Amino acid sequence: MLFIDAVHEVARERAQSFLKPEHQERILKAYRAFADEPGFAKAATIAEVLQKEGNLSIPRYVRPVGSGASNGGGQDLKTAWAIFDASGRELWQQMDALVEMLDGVVAEEMPDA
Repeated sequence: MLFIDAVHEVARERAQSFLKPEHQERILKAYRAFADEPGFAKAATIAEVLQKEGNLSIPRYVRPVGSGASNGGGQDLKTAWAIFDASGRELWQQMDALVEMLDGVVAEEMPDA
């Protein structure tokens, strides 16, 4: 199985996310290579997946470069905080986009006064 963490290959503008041609090319290249690419892709065997109790969560297989994977999966506090902070920021950006989208839907459904 091939796991590709392309979360950083998505361009976000306002309330929309999309893949630019260079993002698509990188994902396609990883797919065709079907090989490990640190921080981006992992070709896992069925045995590896079963060792992780069949969990198909991408972060279990593809770790950010510098995540401490070489020292048994641990990471220093500064690195862990940076990863947490980045994921939190991404969550709030996605939440803002969702609120904007929902505001647009509600505005379309409201009759004019």
